[in-house]
Parts: sequence; structure tokens; C-alpha cells
Amino acid sequence: MTDPQNTAMLTRSFEKEGKFAFTSQIGGEHKVCFSLNASRWTAGGTKLRLDLKFDVGEMGIDYGEVAKKEHLSELEVEVRRLNDKLKDIMKEQNYQREREVAFRNASELTNSRVATWSVIQVLVMAVSSFFGVNALRSFFQSKKLQ
Repeated sequence: MTDPQNTAMLTRSFEKEGKFAFTSQIGGEHKVCFSLNASRWTAGGTKLRLDLKFDVGEMGIDYGEVAKKEHLSELEVEVRRLNDKLKDIMKEQNYQREREVAFRNASELTNSRVATWSVIQVLVMAVSSFFGVNALRSFFQSKKLQ
């Protein structure tokens, strides 16, 4: 398993069964790689079952272990759980605000580009109309049809 900076966080080998857990201190995209020691020819029809469960944020905390470790009552554990949920909600709100700002900036930039392009098109049409009218006027003057 590697973190967003491609630093190896965890390397494990299992025989037939295995279970592992880890806690990352860095947010971002983590990569998980699984491989078999046996090749297709030597596996002999062995089936592979892989179950993945990712707990993120306060869902990844085992509050039973926290209560035992810190000698907390049920009420204190529940308060800690609610505090952690509140922190996760606040982080999600901040993330959504940042995304909203980024999307609004992109939208405003696109809007200004569309408006600028429209003005350029109107100017090109006005200039080409002016030159077209002048060309027709000079043509008719040269043919003395005016």
C-alpha cells in the first residue's frame, strides 16, 4: 500500500488467509496492490476471494478499543464519537466550500470568455458588413447605376 507521495506504507504477505488494518495520517489517493505468488499454471484451479472494507474518518475508529485503553464510560465514548462525527462533517463542509469556490471561478471564467467571444463576433460582423456595403457602393458608382 502506498500513500499519495508514493511512499510504501504497508507490505504484507499472507499464506491462505489474512487480515490487516492501517491508519493513514495523510489524506489523498492511496494505492493498494494485490498479487498471487502462484502463476496461472501452478495455481491448479485455486479460487481467490478478496474482500475489501475501507473505513474512513470517524468510521475507522474502534471506540471499544478507545474505551478500554483510556478507561472511558459509555457516555464519554458517545461524546467522543459525536465529536468525531462533528469534525468529519466540518471537514466535508470545508471541502464542499472549496469545490464550490473552484466551480464558481471556472463558471465565471467561462462566462467572461463567452461574452468576449460574442463581442468579437459582433465586431467582425459589423466590420465585414461595413466593407461589404462600401464594396457594393463603389461597384455601383463605377457602373454609374446610382
